[in-house]
Amino acid sequence: MKKISKTREEFDQFYEEEIKGEIETLEANRNNLKKRRNKQAKITAVAALIPIVFGLIFSDYFIAFFIATFVVLIIGFSKLSKTYKSFEGVMKQRIVRKVVTFINPEFQYAPEKHIPKETFLDTRVFPKKPDKYLGDDLIWGSVYDQDQPETEKEHELSAQTATPENIKQVTSSLERNVGDSQPEDIPKTDIAFSEVTAIDAWSDTDGHPQETVIFQGLFFDVDFNKDFQGTTVIAPRKDLFFDFKKLDIFHKQPKLEEIELDNVEFNERFAVKTTDEVKARYILTPGFMEKMLALADGAKERSKERIPNQHLKIVAKTIEKIVPYFSFKDGKMYFLLNTLQDHFEFNIDKKADKESIYNYFEDINQALMLVEELDLNLKLWNKT
Repeated sequence: MKKISKTREEFDQFYEEEIKGEIETLEANRNNLKKRRNKQAKITAVAALIPIVFGLIFSDYFIAFFIATFVVLIIGFSKLSKTYKSFEGVMKQRIVRKVVTFINPEFQYAPEKHIPKETFLDTRVFPKKPDKYLGDDLIWGSVYDQDQPETEKEHELSAQTATPENIKQVTSSLERNVGDSQPEDIPKTDIAFSEVTAIDAWSDTDGHPQETVIFQGLFFDVDFNKDFQGTTVIAPRKDLFFDFKKLDIFHKQPKLEEIELDNVEFNERFAVKTTDEVKARYILTPGFMEKMLALADGAKERSKERIPNQHLKIVAKTIEKIVPYFSFKDGKMYFLLNTLQDHFEFNIDKKADKESIYNYFEDINQALMLVEELDLNLKLWNKT
């Protein structure tokens, strides 16, 4: 199979030719927005301080002045948020979009959209529905098994028309337009991924609201290269948020039964539960399990390199939580990589540099590495 992901050397050349000059051009915009942000912060602080002082002097009207302070802070933070979103929007449109196109011209990018909550629940990985579900930076498209001429036609559903209702349709059936130059028998993989965060809200014994992050990372929705029906879920055994015993309580779907496979290391590191043992073994061949183990280890190493220098125990504890989940359902594979990081984000106080852009490239490039390492677009024409 032709290699479809990119190398560091290819990225270096792309950065010098396409990104370096763009960053210099955008520096003036970043500095102007930074000055605006600082000015807005000072005005907000002074404006909020005035009613506080008057409230202390005229104590009979303290509540009124307190409300005034609260209103000022809301307005101020709203302006600050708009300034940052303006900065982030420009950077994503001018930088991230270039990176996406460089990696694969077939990919489309919608910065403010994400894979829908319904798809997240469809994986059956977590025992309960998250109370909050957030995300951004949706990327989707097709990858092919050999060199093909580029087409000027666009997908029927573009980033501008993608909505939570039709994103699942996009990710499951990215059909080529009539007259497209891609022959029907060319193997391709439809893939979509975005950053998502799932949060569980609860109250402590004193009734104080609390939140626990169930999942924060990259969520991949990928076409699988074998036809099958049913569900097989794979999760790390050490994950505190994962409990097979609870799955059937919250999901009114066919019951999942835990099974053991022939790979001892795989059984030690992952728990596997399925609605059909025969289909699960059909999917999880010895070679495929080895690739999944290697993929999990590689993802951990990439995440480890980005953790700031901290105490070794803190780093070790963080790395332990960087875990992958897999779910195979009705001809689809879902891969959830719990990175505990914000991806595709820019710092308004710092000029974007080559390494930060490389991190964005690496996050997106994982999608193609996933297809390659698991051989997901081999012999797809055999699917019915």
